[in-house]
Amino acid sequence: MQKKIKPVNVLVVTYWSYKDALVSTYTLPYVRMIIPNLPPGSKIILFTFEQSRMRYNSRDWKNEQEKMRREQIIIVRMKYNGFGLKAFLNAGLAVLKLTWIALKYRVSTIHAWCTPAGMIAYWVAKITGKRLIIDSFEPHADSMVENGDWSPKSFEFRILSRYERKMTKNAVACIGTSSKMFDYAVEKFGLKPNHFFVKPAGVDTNFFAPDPEKRKNERLKRGFSEDTIVGIYIGKFGGIYLKEEIFHLLSAASGFWKEKFVMLIYTSTDLNQLQTMMNDFRLSEHQIQIHAYVEHISIPEILSVADFALNPVKPVPSKRYCTSVKDGEYWAMGLPVIIPPGISDDSEMIAVENIGVIWDDFSPAGCMTAIHKMNDLLNSENLQQTKRNIRMLAINHREFKNAEKIYKELY
Repeated sequence: MQKKIKPVNVLVVTYWSYKDALVSTYTLPYVRMIIPNLPPGSKIILFTFEQSRMRYNSRDWKNEQEKMRREQIIIVRMKYNGFGLKAFLNAGLAVLKLTWIALKYRVSTIHAWCTPAGMIAYWVAKITGKRLIIDSFEPHADSMVENGDWSPKSFEFRILSRYERKMTKNAVACIGTSSKMFDYAVEKFGLKPNHFFVKPAGVDTNFFAPDPEKRKNERLKRGFSEDTIVGIYIGKFGGIYLKEEIFHLLSAASGFWKEKFVMLIYTSTDLNQLQTMMNDFRLSEHQIQIHAYVEHISIPEILSVADFALNPVKPVPSKRYCTSVKDGEYWAMGLPVIIPPGISDDSEMIAVENIGVIWDDFSPAGCMTAIHKMNDLLNSENLQQTKRNIRMLAINHREFKNAEKIYKELY
């Protein structure tokens, strides 16, 4: 008689709100890859920290819980607090709550997304004796210092940096977003991860796919002619991204392409603040069209109108070891990207394949050079082949399905 295999439950810990795109586009696609590798009847318990501005009301939260239960995913939430003493105390409560959940559901694995969540997951794994996996393994502590958010002497930096080392030592597996992260762990912590995998941020290349008819219709709807040069940026200003430098680049593009140029910007950054900078740089609202951030489902349609895209991540040292969700989405749509040097493996691939522009000088002259290079690329005879090559890069390096073998091996 064949022995019945018992269900194996997994606790997934994030430091994001359930509504956050980092859950819907950066976590859940991979969580769904874990489920088929578990015995029948197994469950995933997904834990989120809810920011007030993203929090569901009671009725919608119950509906969402019911929807996810049908996928064998139980979602559990707690109130979010930003890093600091208050957040540290809140994290202690989270450890207690998650320990209870781990014991209640008899989980076999604590699987954390990124190191802030990993710090909490580390203690839950220690207390329960369950195995720990760190996903999206990146140097978050160093990144916060390099971006100017934390001081290297701050409590936040010292505690997270300390626990990043502990995670590296104790996790049964670390899933880095760049192959370079293995070298970082060796150099920074003097440790080799027990098992190391590489998984840059994925993209659904069926959902993000060029559609000439859609492109034509969307451009007509927005009043763009065939020879309008449309750039696009979807993201924030400041923090891990450049800010004033972006406006220098927009000023260069406006001066070079003149009335032929339009830049579409979709951002969660305060629009009044950006309007002030628009005025300071004397940029026209016709050319630089700034919109509030949109739902992820609308992004392929928006990208379809563009000729090129911008990814203005600050080129601080830690970004060599990170990943960028937006590059995969841009590439899947066949868009050449303007990007600073040293961003994950992406900048290197763009330079080697000649499928975009490395923006390595933020001065007005350097911004104009970057625009000249993009203009040359957009006017090259083999532009259509270049766009096909760009999409193939997304399929070969960023397609979600490429990560399935990692989760199959782990589970």
